[in-house]
Amino acid sequence: MDVELLAGDADYANEVIESGIRYKLDYSKVFWNSRLITVHSKSVEQFDQNFVVFDVFCGIGPFILPAVKLKMLLKLMEMIF
Repeated sequence: MDVELLAGDADYANEVIESGIRYKLDYSKVFWNSRLITVHSKSVEQFDQNFVVFDVFCGIGPFILPAVKLKMLLKLMEMIF
């Protein structure tokens, strides 16, 4: 995703806390949408330790890392085009 700086310094590094997990990210290198926290949280609430989750677009993990806290079996992959 291309990012256009309109004003200020070209510093896209940031720290975000979501679901008790601290993410250090660079907005020029990763996609991040904080509005998806509701979807992520509701999905993870439905999981139990018997679930096997395969996330083919895990990115930096805002969906899958909360599942790690449940000690679930996880299969992760990031497809880069």
